[in-house]
Amino acid sequence: MNLKKHNRGFTLVEVLVTLAIVSIVMTVVYVVYASSVRSYTTQDVAAGVQQSIRVGIEYVAHDIRMAGFAPTTGDNFGIEEAAASKIRFTLDTIDTSLAPPDYNGVIDDDASERITYLFDSGNRRLIRILDEDKDTESELTLLDNVTALSFRYFDEAENDLGLPVPALNLEDIRGIDITLTIRESAGRGDPVERTITQRILSRNIGL
Repeated sequence: MNLKKHNRGFTLVEVLVTLAIVSIVMTVVYVVYASSVRSYTTQDVAAGVQQSIRVGIEYVAHDIRMAGFAPTTGDNFGIEEAAASKIRFTLDTIDTSLAPPDYNGVIDDDASERITYLFDSGNRRLIRILDEDKDTESELTLLDNVTALSFRYFDEAENDLGLPVPALNLEDIRGIDITLTIRESAGRGDPVERTITQRILSRNIGL
């Protein structure tokens, strides 16, 4: 009995078709994987930006609410400058050199009693400055990747006091609107941008 063996291999057409199918499958797998990674990266960056912008604006708001704080006298303390992207104000803090420690009613240059918030557009930073223009001046970058920071100022009747607020009207400020925008890269995905606006009441001004 003769056994006939058939050892026919793949034809060139079959090989090409197989390679084409494998290539398509790999392309689909890569696209799905890349999309998942990009989506995860974007969501992760978005969560970080949202957290940063909320913490940053609350930090600024806390300080501004204290503008003009002076338990012993309010004549020396308040808002010194109110511009579109900058605000400077003073508040009294406890003087530990007194016995017992107490508020002294004087703006001390080395006691964090003069605070400035400033938008550094060139470096995309929100800056907090203590004792601006004094020998004890110090600077802290509060937030990076800031693309916009703006202040608006209102009196008790909700009238817009303009920009910058004239020196004679600084004591009329009762409300301050802060708008802050952060834009951060998300790898291969589109950049993530978030904007937040908050109204702050100047509870110590005009008391």
